[in-house]
Amino acid sequence: MKRLLIALVAVVAVCGTASAWAKLGHATIAKIAEQNLTPKAKKYLTKYLDGKSIAHFASHADYYKKDWLVDVGFEPSNAKRMVTYPHTLCVNEDFTVPKGVRDGDKLVKNCVYYTDQMIQELKANHRDMDDSVRFVRIAIVLHMIGDMHCPAHIRYKDNDLAGKFTVYYKNQKMDMHELWDNALLIDRHPWGFSDLAALLDTFDKKQKAEIMSGTIYDWGYESARCSRHVHDVEPGTKLQRLPYMNANFPLLESQLRKAGYRLAAVLNDIFK
Repeated sequence: MKRLLIALVAVVAVCGTASAWAKLGHATIAKIAEQNLTPKAKKYLTKYLDGKSIAHFASHADYYKKDWLVDVGFEPSNAKRMVTYPHTLCVNEDFTVPKGVRDGDKLVKNCVYYTDQMIQELKANHRDMDDSVRFVRIAIVLHMIGDMHCPAHIRYKDNDLAGKFTVYYKNQKMDMHELWDNALLIDRHPWGFSDLAALLDTFDKKQKAEIMSGTIYDWGYESARCSRHVHDVEPGTKLQRLPYMNANFPLLESQLRKAGYRLAAVLNDIFK
């Protein structure tokens, strides 16, 4: 297991990413979660991850999303192209998250449903799993809890683009998806993930408990509802930097914070 993890870390270190929150956001979420783990959860994760921080593996699923489909038992059907492990979240018209694939969807687009499967498998059997099988499931949970909180990763009934349309920010042409994954965060917070986690992890026990309450499906519903306006921007819009940042940064920070606390809640529940 030790050799496996060292090799995996090396791969992550040399790869780039264009997925939700990018490296800074995902590592920040993992760091917030790590700061809110129970001693028992910390003990198990230290053992299973060869003593390394969960932040080391926060973006790991980005690099193996094609390969892991088979590993987690998914066999794509009716897919016209290569299907990757779901990093986006489809919701119904009322923002609820289907417990499966939304009606009419041919490709897998429900990270909440498949992440919930990984959570349930770990809860039931993490002590007896093969090291590599357990690692894949932990890495998926670490990453996908973050993905489901990224506003650009939500697919609505009337807007299935997940932010894949062009806008202009700071006079630069980019996807709205890219803006919310990385550019907006770095524009305001050009620091390391530990610093950003320290800035965001300031809630008291009561506030944290409120955020951690509910199910993963409740969290998906909330993310979809509060992020709807992000997708209402017309393609080609020239966004005014400061007005757009000031209007939307509270949502971005809130989603990172919620993802961190909820990841801690999930891990504490799995490894209790």
